[in-house]
Amino acid sequence: MKINIDNIFLTASSQRELRYYFIQLDLKLGTQYQYQATIDFVHFYEHLRSAHQITPQELAKLKEKFEKEEQLQPDEFKWLDKKEERFWNWAWSFLALYSQPMNNYLEQGPHAFTGYAYGFPMDNYRLDYPVIRIDYRAFDRDVTDLTKRIEQIKLAFKSGEADLQSQRQIIQLIHHLWKPVFSNKTITKWMKINNQIQIDWVWDYLQDLENPPHKNTLWFPSTEAEKYSVIVSFFDLIEEDDTKQLLTMKIKKAWSQKKFRDKSEGKKAYSISMSAKTKTRLDQLTDHYELKITDMIERLIQDAHKIINN
Repeated sequence: MKINIDNIFLTASSQRELRYYFIQLDLKLGTQYQYQATIDFVHFYEHLRSAHQITPQELAKLKEKFEKEEQLQPDEFKWLDKKEERFWNWAWSFLALYSQPMNNYLEQGPHAFTGYAYGFPMDNYRLDYPVIRIDYRAFDRDVTDLTKRIEQIKLAFKSGEADLQSQRQIIQLIHHLWKPVFSNKTITKWMKINNQIQIDWVWDYLQDLENPPHKNTLWFPSTEAEKYSVIVSFFDLIEEDDTKQLLTMKIKKAWSQKKFRDKSEGKKAYSISMSAKTKTRLDQLTDHYELKITDMIERLIQDAHKIINN
């Protein structure tokens, strides 16, 4: 959006910024323009152009004043400096998801995000507060570079419709929600970052889910190694601990079944009988070597076979 007064331009990246310029110019020039919820840009431009001339220097000062008084300052983004990739990925995913406009206008709320919406706590994301009114268009799922995604977060605040106070409350919300997200290590304790076979299998499992939560919100990994980060963010975005726990249990069970099938390939089941004393000794051996009974028997047979053939 641009204000063009006789080839003097002033750009604005949001209705919020544009409204600020219009109000400031209106006060300065005494034009008494009647504002609506959405500014009639063409009408105001003609109104302003016919009312008064303004210098490029005045417009530049107006832009500088807006950046200083109405935008977050660089030190207010220091929370993005912490060297915690999981936090960065979750914050990007959370803001990308909950800045999306909704069909129900009442659910969005008529104003920018203002913290505790409608008097409820902030624990159930979508239920307890309206859309976070930063610019959802800043989030590009095709961008896989983490540094660029952090810049997208900053741009979303800068070009969004939430006022300065609301932006600060959004940052408070991020910190408020991150603590329980970080403390829940349901998936990170089980899925090993250096086990690419397991990660690839979990990735394929999630892709095959019929109605996975937030499937189209996360960025698409550009490398095999990045799949781990996307999977963790997928689980971090699940609001309910019960849902997260249940899905993790299903994945663990399916993974165990897969490993059992892989291990059983080429093997045939046999039935053998033994005395109680022999069974007790076999159990002692399995406990000592930390093996399953079938693996222990196979090992004993292989060891005995080596002895008679040497």
